[in-house]
Amino acid sequence: MKSFRSFVLETTFSSEEDKSHYTHIEDELYVSGARSFAKINGFFHDLIKGIPETVNQTKIDGAPSIFYGYNDGKFFVATKSIFNKDPKINYTIADIENNHGHAPGLVAKLKLALEYLPSITNNRNEILQGDMMFAKSDLRKVKIDGVLHWLFKPNTVTNAVAVDSDLGKLIGRATIGFAPHTKYNAAGSRVTIQARDIKKNAHVFIMPIDAPSLKDIGHIQGYIVTGK
Repeated sequence: MKSFRSFVLETTFSSEEDKSHYTHIEDELYVSGARSFAKINGFFHDLIKGIPETVNQTKIDGAPSIFYGYNDGKFFVATKSIFNKDPKINYTIADIENNHGHAPGLVAKLKLALEYLPSITNNRNEILQGDMMFAKSDLRKVKIDGVLHWLFKPNTVTNAVAVDSDLGKLIGRATIGFAPHTKYNAAGSRVTIQARDIKKNAHVFIMPIDAPSLKDIGHIQGYIVTGK
C-alpha cells in the first residue's frame, strides 16, 4: 500500500503538468507553445458541440488554496507546501502552528478550514482542493448605488454581494466562505467538483463556481460556425 505522501506526490501529481494549478485555456499558448493548438481547438470544438465531458467553472480568485480530505481516517488541511520534500500536512491545530507559525494570517485561515471543512466533505476517499474566500472578520458592509453589500477581498479581486439577496443572507449566517473546485481520485485523475460532492452547512458559505452549461445557452449554438 502506498503511503499518503506517495499517493499525493507520485499518483495524483505525476505528470509534466503541475496539477496543483489550473492553466487557463487562453494561457495554453504561452505554456505549451505550438503544441497547445490541438488542445485549444479540441476544447472549443467539444464545448460548442456540447460534448458531455467538457465542464467549465467560474474562475475564483481566493486565497489561500487549500488541499483537504482524510488520510487513515484523520482529516487534514494543507497548502501547496504539501508538495515540499518534507510535506506539511496538518491534522491538528498544533500541526498548523508548527508548520505555518511564521504566517499568523495563514494560521488563522487554516484553523478555520480544519474546523469547518469536514462538515462539507462527502467522500472520505478523495483529496479535494478549494480556495478560502473569507472569514467572518474579513466581511465589510458597503453601500453600492444605494444598496448595502457584503464586500470581501481574499486575493486581488473584490467580491460584492447584496446583503438582502439570497446569497447575501447565506453569507451573513456563515463563519467562513469557501470555493471547492477540484477533487483527486484514487486513480490519480483531477476531476471537477460537482454539487453532489459538497454537503451543506450553515457555517460555510459555498462560493458558486458553476459556469452556464450548453443547455442553458443552447439558443446561441446555431449562430456559431463549427465547421464540418
